[in-house]
Amino acid sequence: MMKIKKQLSLYFKLVVLTHVSIFLPVSIAFAEEMHPIDRVNQTIKLSQNSSYIGLRLGGQYGTDNLPSGLTAVTGWAIVDGDREISDYALDEIYSIAVFLEGQELKVFLNQRIGGTDDENAEYQVIDVLNIAEPKFQDVSVAKSALKGLVCFQGEDLENLDSEIIALVNPENTSFIISDIKQAWRANRDTGKIESISSENIGCGNFGSFGF
Repeated sequence: MMKIKKQLSLYFKLVVLTHVSIFLPVSIAFAEEMHPIDRVNQTIKLSQNSSYIGLRLGGQYGTDNLPSGLTAVTGWAIVDGDREISDYALDEIYSIAVFLEGQELKVFLNQRIGGTDDENAEYQVIDVLNIAEPKFQDVSVAKSALKGLVCFQGEDLENLDSEIIALVNPENTSFIISDIKQAWRANRDTGKIESISSENIGCGNFGSFGF
């Protein structure tokens, strides 16, 4: 994963310097009753959902062993700079796991509690963010709308911050998205997913490298 982050950081820099725009096809499947114009400016409804806190999940990022009703969307480990997961003590390893429940997004902040490698990793959910609006019809739209792992704050495209979670318009085909609708930080110090300003935040827009 660190190799991917390094390659992407370099790629971001090259794209900005050469003013190249890369467009990727995105499948959009918002609820049928939505007018296309309303998709960009609709209200984002949020609520903290504690019903999953304490849940134990498996898999590399805590996206396995799911209870009924959850569909895995993406996930990633929270790491600092060029550090590897192996550089952290077990209880210092955190991940973000994203799920669909019906047409709503659930974002889990997980802490590693067991397992000696990715194959048998065990996580416990310590906080949950529920994104109730806009509605998401399928996983592909959810992946396009929620960004993480390769987001950054400020002008330094090489300073990727994997604590940042960002909600964007899934129809945006820019390689780097700066029009962020809502942003949060998965704060490992507080164990909470906290709302932050979306100003000066950008995210790579090329799909998920989570799993």
